Amino acid sequence: MQKFKSHYFPLVFVSFFLAFNYFILKALKETLLVTAPDAGAEAIPFAKMWLLFPISMVFLAVFTWMATRISFRFAVSSIIVFFLSSYAFFTFFCYPLRESLHLNSVADQMQLILPAGWKGLIAVVRYWSYSLFYVTAECWCTMVYSVVFWGYANAVTKFHDAKEIYPFLTLAGTTAALFAGPIAIFLTSSRFSHLFANPFDFSLYTLTTLVLFCGIAALIIFLKYCPSVPSKETEAKEKEHFLKTFIGVFKSRYLMILASIGLTYNLVINLSDVVWKNEVLKLYPDPQDFTSYLSYVTLVTGLISTVFTLFICRPFLKHCGWTKTALLTPLVTLATAAVFFTALFFSERDPVVIPLSTVAFLGSLHICLSCGGKYTLFEPTKEIAFTPLSQSEKIHGKAAIDGVGARVGKTGSSMIYQALLIGLPTVSACAPVVGILVIIGISLCIRCVFLLGKKVDQQLAKT
Repeated sequence: MQKFKSHYFPLVFVSFFLAFNYFILKALKETLLVTAPDAGAEAIPFAKMWLLFPISMVFLAVFTWMATRISFRFAVSSIIVFFLSSYAFFTFFCYPLRESLHLNSVADQMQLILPAGWKGLIAVVRYWSYSLFYVTAECWCTMVYSVVFWGYANAVTKFHDAKEIYPFLTLAGTTAALFAGPIAIFLTSSRFSHLFANPFDFSLYTLTTLVLFCGIAALIIFLKYCPSVPSKETEAKEKEHFLKTFIGVFKSRYLMILASIGLTYNLVINLSDVVWKNEVLKLYPDPQDFTSYLSYVTLVTGLISTVFTLFICRPFLKHCGWTKTALLTPLVTLATAAVFFTALFFSERDPVVIPLSTVAFLGSLHICLSCGGKYTLFEPTKEIAFTPLSQSEKIHGKAAIDGVGARVGKTGSSMIYQALLIGLPTVSACAPVVGILVIIGISLCIRCVFLLGKKVDQQLAKT
């Protein structure tokens, strides 16, 4: 019991601080880029494909190399320090000099030759510093919290302990949203607008400072109190080439199905997310208002996640098994997506029948329930599916599936948008096609959960 506590309590605090940063950065990362002049939600797919995917691949390769050739502890601390440094550099150096850093002349030339639907790519180039901030903030969400933290948790947690510990780690993460949401709402309120010529400046400086403090706190707790990754398996120290990470996934049917679940779900969420943010931007074009609205969504997501964690996740895992628990999130996502895209379809034809505010609300409900389910049900069940694997499969499979699989899902959604925007001028015009693809993607995800569930439930029954 004492050994269980020594693993449990430090991980809870690390999960809280890393997740707090996740939710703060989630509200900040797109505000600058999306609300910039002549940018809009169309910039998101281009930033994800042309910047986020290649940069995250580099980070993933470096992390995998350090985790296998040096130590997992060194890899985790190095990644956290790098990202915290990048946020400080952007906020306190690049952002104050933003007007002189914008590539206006290059973007103006691109505007003459690219189709109108590709204004998002022009915005990514014009506001390159905003784009890089978006990329590093997004990498915290996927690399630091998903790959690095959960990869570490998988490495130090035994399979028979996972179904007890992981819901509490998830609860710590969702509780962070209950703090991050109100704090971000408070710091983006109009009461501080008189402190700077641009009201959003205060919000960016204070929220980034909070991110730095929480990141440092997580790093200190991790280095001082969290145990080292067990080294009893020599394979954890093998000098493996980075490509073996992906070759191993393709050789394992178990990992292939697990990768397909993550890929399809990430594809669906990112397709829906762009359409939803496009509707929110129509309602709140001001950066302060846009960030504040996203912070409210974060707060509601945190409340939903907490309810799911306390009353659904653990009881379902204990009494209903892995498959039924893992199915809840895609089923909820399927239902809410159908309602959102149907309302959007009729709103575009007659805004009087279904006003924009209603569409934005239904989209927010879809995102809150989908993300709340993802954090508290989808992610823990996915992590439990990793625990029966060997140490090498955990490290490399986790990196490939969460690092590359998630990126491929997001890049796939970006490629779809870019193809659609060649012939369609706006995200709104793409929405009907996107809605159909979302329904198809969720259906495939549900099928994969059924396939994997048979094996995972058998393993859980033995413990």
